Order: sequence, then structure tokens, then C-alpha cells
Amino acid sequence: MKYIYDLNARNCTRRPLTRPWHDFDIRPDAQSYGQAYIGTGMIPELDVLVSLCFVHRSGDCTSPSNDTVREFGSWTYLHCFPLNIVRYSHNYRRSQITFLDITPNISDPNVFVPRKERLTKEQYSLRDILFGKLS
Repeated sequence: MKYIYDLNARNCTRRPLTRPWHDFDIRPDAQSYGQAYIGTGMIPELDVLVSLCFVHRSGDCTSPSNDTVREFGSWTYLHCFPLNIVRYSHNYRRSQITFLDITPNISDPNVFVPRKERLTKEQYSLRDILFGKLS
């Protein structure tokens, strides 16, 4: 299932995946560009150490036209969660994926309840029906 947020309308729709799953892990052929901190070091635990990586892909199945794709991304150092991935190719130009509010170790991947502030009052009252019920 995929969950599509419309921040302007303040709603979330749930739809089946129509494309094959794509992992967002760091590829084995990625070139490290080092590490950086996001956040502040002034207050403990308000910063995150991230790994910065670059991948130059050519001739694989990353694009339907076999186009060369350049990819730069950042992942958390500790758990390797994706934060941001930017892809560029000559035919498809630039695309960017930013990951927000990642929840590790979901107990039931078939049940996902969006945060209360992302739902209307009616959607929140019907959340078990709309999104499934956690046991």
C-alpha cells in the first residue's frame, strides 16, 4: 500500500502499489562523500550524523530508456534510514525524494494510521475503518 498526503486539502489516501518496490538503501557501488551533521550540536540529541553518497549508474534498469542516472543521497549513519535522494538523468532531468517522519519496526506493515494532525476530524474518527486497526 502507498499513502498519499495532500497537505493542502489535509487528507491522506491509501492506494495499492502500481509499480515494483524500490529499495532506498545505500547501493554497494556507491561512492562515499563523507559524513555530516544535521541539526545543532548545542543541545544533546538534536543532531543526526548522516552519510553522504554518490552513485553513477549506466546501462542498468534504473530508467526505462537505459539512460545514465546520477544519484546523490543522504542516509542516517546509525540505522541507514534514507533522508534525501536526488536523481539526475539527461532524459528524465532531476527528481528528488525526501523522507519525513520515518517509523522503524512497524509491527504490522498492512496497517498505517497517519498522524492526527494530518487527518480531518471525520477521518480521524474513522481511522480504524479507513486505515486498518492495530491489534
